[in-house]
Amino acid sequence: MHVAMVFPYSVREITGIGTVVKMISRALLSTAVNVTWVVPDRPGPFLVRPDSSLTVHEISVSRYLHLRDVLLALGTFRRLMGVPNLSHVHAHSPHLQSIAALLASRIRGVPCIVTFHGVLPRPRDKTRNRLLSAIEGFILRNADAITTVSAAARNALVHKEAVLIPNGVDIPVVSREEGKTIRREWNCESKVVLLYAGRFAVIKGVDILVRGFEKALPLATRPLHLVLIGSGDPAELDHLRVILKRLELKDSVTLIDATEDYRRFLPGADVYLFPSFREGMPVTVLEAMASGIPVVASRTGGIPEIVRDGVEGHLVEPGDVDGFVQAILALVENPDERKAMGQRARQRIAEDFSQSAMLEKYVKLYEQLAGLPRG
Repeated sequence: MHVAMVFPYSVREITGIGTVVKMISRALLSTAVNVTWVVPDRPGPFLVRPDSSLTVHEISVSRYLHLRDVLLALGTFRRLMGVPNLSHVHAHSPHLQSIAALLASRIRGVPCIVTFHGVLPRPRDKTRNRLLSAIEGFILRNADAITTVSAAARNALVHKEAVLIPNGVDIPVVSREEGKTIRREWNCESKVVLLYAGRFAVIKGVDILVRGFEKALPLATRPLHLVLIGSGDPAELDHLRVILKRLELKDSVTLIDATEDYRRFLPGADVYLFPSFREGMPVTVLEAMASGIPVVASRTGGIPEIVRDGVEGHLVEPGDVDGFVQAILALVENPDERKAMGQRARQRIAEDFSQSAMLEKYVKLYEQLAGLPRG
């Protein structure tokens, strides 16, 4: 078996899709299945490559951003046509690249799975909106299997045959000593540490997070510290630094480049923040909960399927800065409740969102499709 994973994000940035693909690929590689990734290029070190035996084809698009989607689709088609002994194509996200993956799979005579990791925002531009609808429609009509990571995404597709396979993560061993060491690195031994990990992009609500933190600082009875871990375009990173400087928050915020594995820092956090405007089923939220950290997150996409408001954390409407402030303060000012929510969060992941359950469902789907006649 040789599975080609196709997704429109670089392996040189942190993304939930990249993390999920990494998990699936590692499981396949451990059973002697060959795996190839086809992804866009981007300057910087590899961040999500799971194994040296994995083949990664990076399509050169970074120098031609105005033609990025077209070049990525053409490059993906060409690469897939050359993958030896190809048995499956698994595309992630409704993207022009996925159309190329579908066409290549038809010519190669192998099944194509397309996973919707969330509900894409509808462009305001009518032409772009029609193009996105056409891409989604083509995928839904022609893919051999459609999967979604959340019930919210499946319901939005109105595709009765879509298979729900929730994202899942491992339950790590949590070391209190490791957490203390990390907090010393941040000089935060006596502070309540709030942490975010992900892309520094507008849709992720990082501006909301920073503004909420600024408002919470003078209201909290305990000192706070915010840790931001992630990657983004240079312009987005510069914008974030300008905001931190303008709000005079530099001494209360630690900014960590995503070249380091964000999971290493989770033991040092007291609360995980995730103010995204649109999501599928964010892996970073799952991993924070698996580490026993309560969550303050937006009520959007598949997040309410993971975090039950008032049980494993607090949910806030997307963009509601004051709501985030109140939710943060509720956890900061009540350490016993914070601890109890963290324990319930860890238990919820162990019972309902394990990595083994996710991987078992994907492997079963691959096996089922391998036995179907190709037309």
